[in-house]
Amino acid sequence: LEYTGKKPFDTVLIHGLVRDAQGRKMSKSLGNGMDPAEIINEFGADMLRLWAGSADYHADMRCSKEIFKQLSQNYLKFRNTAKFCLDNLTGFDPETELVAPARMQELDRWAVTRLNSLIRRVFDSYDAYEFHAVSHAINDFCVVDLSSFYFDIIKDRLYCDGEHSASRRSAQTALFLILDAMTRLFAPILAFTCDEIWLAMPHRSCDDARNVLFNEMVLPYNGYAL
Repeated sequence: LEYTGKKPFDTVLIHGLVRDAQGRKMSKSLGNGMDPAEIINEFGADMLRLWAGSADYHADMRCSKEIFKQLSQNYLKFRNTAKFCLDNLTGFDPETELVAPARMQELDRWAVTRLNSLIRRVFDSYDAYEFHAVSHAINDFCVVDLSSFYFDIIKDRLYCDGEHSASRRSAQTALFLILDAMTRLFAPILAFTCDEIWLAMPHRSCDDARNVLFNEMVLPYNGYAL
């Protein structure tokens, strides 16, 4: 190698630093650091992953117990969404009972259409390494599209219609597609939680039921879109 006397680089660009709730840089001298082991013991490993996946690393990242408590509400919304789907998919076999798009109710196809939009946003965000956009998009989908609207409407069908009725099967088809897609989409961030969901949910024969991370993310279900 020939020595040129030139520096290989002049500046190292660092994205955001980790700061405490008051905006101070975390350091041993200030005593304001947070031990990852303590965070995991108090909030769980996936909460630490969610914090890293929810913060915009282009800017300084705030870290405090108060922030983890706020994030735990977003985490709870995702878990509650998954629990609603799981509770209403008991006994559902996606291998034989998925309803064809033409036979689904319009509201259920609307839900899958909204899911398709989420899938596209998440793919674009992962491609751009914008992990915080993934977390925010899934949270908004769970809160705005599902919990506050879709789930509230389909409860009557799920709880009151016949177990094998076409109306209930239509809603279950949408729930399965939603849960299956969201679990795969969020797995790179909430690896343990999504695997817990994956082990509890029904599967098709083409799925690897051992672990969600052994499966590819799904593409938009264009056939079900309105």
